[in-house]
Amino acid sequence: MANCKCSYGDLPEDVAYSKAQEAIDTALRLNPREAMAVLAQGVLLRRKGRNAEALVEFDRALSLDPMLVDAHIGRERLLSSTGRADDAIRGLEKARSIDPLHPEVLYELAHLLNLQGRKREAFATVDQLYEINPANARELEMHLYSDNDEIARMLYLADSAVRDGGKDFRADDLAWTYLNFGYPDHPAVLASSYAPVSLALAGRREEALRRVREQGSKSDTAFDAEVLTRIVLGDLAAARDLLWQKWSALEKKEFGSAFWPGYGPMLIALLQQTGRTADAEAPIQALEKAVAAMSPLHQAGYRWFRARLHLARGDEDSAIAEYQAIAAAGGTGDRLTKSVDLLLGDLAADPRLQPIARQVEANYARQMAELERLRASGMDPAAARREYVARLPAEVTKAAAAP
Repeated sequence: MANCKCSYGDLPEDVAYSKAQEAIDTALRLNPREAMAVLAQGVLLRRKGRNAEALVEFDRALSLDPMLVDAHIGRERLLSSTGRADDAIRGLEKARSIDPLHPEVLYELAHLLNLQGRKREAFATVDQLYEINPANARELEMHLYSDNDEIARMLYLADSAVRDGGKDFRADDLAWTYLNFGYPDHPAVLASSYAPVSLALAGRREEALRRVREQGSKSDTAFDAEVLTRIVLGDLAAARDLLWQKWSALEKKEFGSAFWPGYGPMLIALLQQTGRTADAEAPIQALEKAVAAMSPLHQAGYRWFRARLHLARGDEDSAIAEYQAIAAAGGTGDRLTKSVDLLLGDLAADPRLQPIARQVEANYARQMAELERLRASGMDPAAARREYVARLPAEVTKAAAAP
């Protein structure tokens, strides 16, 4: 019960947390050695950002029940998000030894191994997940390609999902993949909540605004679509007001489940670019807190968040350095605006950005050529995955390299 309330659903965060704590307290009063209740306490503390206390509770849950896989998972998420990736991987391997077929363990392990550069091990784990839960495995495989800036393979896998009727994916999730990576006119986009963005990109302003009005902004994706539509149309004040209203409604001014972290840099840029720099200070402080809590070992978008934070603070030199690193790693930039990033403001005219923009476009062109090759090959997704793994450089794991 407490774990359910921790995910709060339709409840405001403070109400959900309070009800979760009541349920946990009741369970522990009835049985102080109830491992699931201790685990729930760890989950709740983790959601509140009290990581040190949460780790104590996860460890206590495992001391009460060493076979409690969910406690291993919770502990891994905390460790990986705070930079202790090696410890997190060891915990997940322990969980896998307890339940070799646990889909969530395999998902988390593959994701973390991939981010650590152990890609062959990651994709071997993906293969295991395909045997248990193909839908979950395909979503994971797309996620790994995205983390690796392999958007050609991500889109090729999305193509296979579309051919299968999209049954394993939410329609808006598939649409976002095509919209975000340069295919705004794809049928999946036009049939989704993101259709107004496609219309705006095509210069069909009135149609885009009509679609926005028709679908409203009650769902997360519809809200996202309206914000992006306004930005594409150049209505920066309207986009700002949408995000500001959402931000202002937060009891705790921080990024998380109630206010997606990616909205933070957008809100800050919109406030600064429309003359409301004073209002940007609180979101900037929240972004500083969020970036400080990110692990460069785990967060695939770490450099992007750092770039946006530097830009928010007016440190253009540091922002440029981050964008250079993103481009050098194969980043393809923002495909809605076909630029290095969305809402760059005055930095867009900085001459130092020009070689970065050329690198970004070269990265994207290379990915599009690869996508065409894949589409012409006719390979099924499994064969394409095997080809990708075969091309990966050989890896020496730390265990293998140890004397």
